[in-house]
Amino acid sequence: MKKLFFCALLFPAGLFSAELNISLVSRGTGLKLPANSSEKAEIITRQEVEALPGGSLDEKLSALVPGVNVSRQNGIYSYRSNLALRGFSSAEQGRVLVLLDGAPLNASATGSVNWNMASLGDIERIELFKGAGSFMYGSNAVAGVINIITARPGPGFLASQTYGTYDTYLSKARAGFEKGGFSLDLNASLLDSGGYVSAPPELRNDYTVKKYARENAVSVKTLWKTAGSGELETQYLFYGGVRGEGSRIKTARGASRRHSNDFLRNKWSYKGENFYFENLAYYNNEKYLRLNEYYKSSVYYRVDSDVLREDLALNSFVSFSPAEGTEALFGADYRKGGVDGSDKQLSPSFSKSYDRGRVSQGAVYAQAEKSFFSGFLKTLAGLRYDSARFYDGYFYNPGSGYSAVNGQLPARRWEAFSPKLLFSFGYGGAAQQYFSYSRGFRPSGLEDMCLSLVRSSKLTEANPGLKPEKVDTFETGLKTSFFKGFYFDPSVYVNYGRDFIYEVNAGVSVVINSSTYYVYRKANVTDARIYGMELPVRFFLGGFSAYAGYAFSGSKIMDFPANPALEGKSLAYSPKSQFSVFLSQKMPGAFDLGAGWKYKSRQFTDDANTPGLSLAPYSLFSAVVKKTFRRGWEAELKAENMTDERYTESSGDLAPGRTFNFTLKTRF
Repeated sequence: MKKLFFCALLFPAGLFSAELNISLVSRGTGLKLPANSSEKAEIITRQEVEALPGGSLDEKLSALVPGVNVSRQNGIYSYRSNLALRGFSSAEQGRVLVLLDGAPLNASATGSVNWNMASLGDIERIELFKGAGSFMYGSNAVAGVINIITARPGPGFLASQTYGTYDTYLSKARAGFEKGGFSLDLNASLLDSGGYVSAPPELRNDYTVKKYARENAVSVKTLWKTAGSGELETQYLFYGGVRGEGSRIKTARGASRRHSNDFLRNKWSYKGENFYFENLAYYNNEKYLRLNEYYKSSVYYRVDSDVLREDLALNSFVSFSPAEGTEALFGADYRKGGVDGSDKQLSPSFSKSYDRGRVSQGAVYAQAEKSFFSGFLKTLAGLRYDSARFYDGYFYNPGSGYSAVNGQLPARRWEAFSPKLLFSFGYGGAAQQYFSYSRGFRPSGLEDMCLSLVRSSKLTEANPGLKPEKVDTFETGLKTSFFKGFYFDPSVYVNYGRDFIYEVNAGVSVVINSSTYYVYRKANVTDARIYGMELPVRFFLGGFSAYAGYAFSGSKIMDFPANPALEGKSLAYSPKSQFSVFLSQKMPGAFDLGAGWKYKSRQFTDDANTPGLSLAPYSLFSAVVKKTFRRGWEAELKAENMTDERYTESSGDLAPGRTFNFTLKTRF
């Protein structure tokens, strides 16, 4: 690890600088160019998002950005996907904060994000900030922040129709209207796919069927330009989706999971001569229904789950420039989240379990940025104070094996300070080098504290005593351009996790419905270490573009007195190496071509790093051909996983394999 940092200090500074023609929007700091920004960020434009391989936004990010680790076993048929950054485990989403136009999508109940919903908006660009962002954004920003920025409302019309492998139909439409200071934007999409059989041949039986996907989404966005430089923006998004789990016994739909989301966002902003003010309010609820049916010892079981997860928040901040070369920001926010769930067993006998929990969190934060010596040195300092409370926790299950956590759960309160310090040096306009320290803060998801549930062959047991984790991140890197059109931004980092939240085997088992299950629970690991480096390269020459990235990461549990046997072990679902390459060629009047390759190394799947349970490495190849016609018409053919790699991200489930999708689009 020391060698990594030493090498970074010795990178040559005598390089040519270049500016990217993309603006970066960061909270309270206005518009900046990435080449000059003191923040470590990746920007993906709308054109890149459309061209990249992958059927969902999270998959597209992993195809381009080094260090993005996505666990999406079944492609578009996955009911859940987790995205991790910089060596953190992709077993959960909670350490990467995902924003939709500045409003968080992470659920307080689980920390998860409905990526299927996030992928359906009219995306203008993606801004991905790496490293702990808790000093500005609070919890869930331990490893980074992803801001999905949708297009501003404006006039125009777009419609597209896609047909693909496994009888997949995807329809999208957008219409925009503008008059005076008022703009209206409408988006809608509809997906219907017959699916595929994901179970390996040796695990199939008479009840094995295809995994399918059906979903619809509608978005309405309005923008009022008020007097002066004020704007009032409102957005409503509805998402509804159901995905089959690959088995059907007695019910028409079979084992399946249904998600429906209502997302509402309201933002008022005002830009003065020397200041900017923003007030953001949002509400997000998710209704989750699961139908689960199966046979065990020749006995038919059916369990229906019904869960409501809610989040709301209010955030306000003001930024201003008190002096030339100085920017300051002050803000405050309040968040509240909750979960109410039940599991109802309908067969072979009736029983019902309940779980609920609430969390509230208030915070104040400040940031200052100052330039010295004509911009040679830039400094940034930030600090956030959070006060969080867990309350109204309750779990009850009448079945045997659950008695250890049944009943009212004790209320908890936490406080945390999250600092940030950054120094950035510009070498005569030739290159920029930065050094930063930041702390990430994250309370556990509500369901980790108030829900015990059988999952496959294990019982995940609630742990109401979980403490928030703190992660201190040290990082250094360069932003360089050896010559015009070539960009190289290497970085190295190390994370020190304290009270690190991690799922571990409790070393005991319980008997439920005549079956034995090993007990797992989230626990606070005293000391966990994660370190790595990232080497992204971009090259542009005329209509040719090349992206290449390599990410290395290592992890180790350093100290865990509750289970010393895990000391020295690596984190589960954290590959050591990831490669990605994407090449594209635009040929005006002819075709646009693209080709990509992605590699992920072996991953452990359990806390003990059992070799026989690890996931094999795999590579994915993709290609795209696009033709633009007159009058705004486009035709595109995409091939994913061209070598038909039936890889696994979990035991007993296969990826979709090779797929083709043809899209016809028109816009005016």
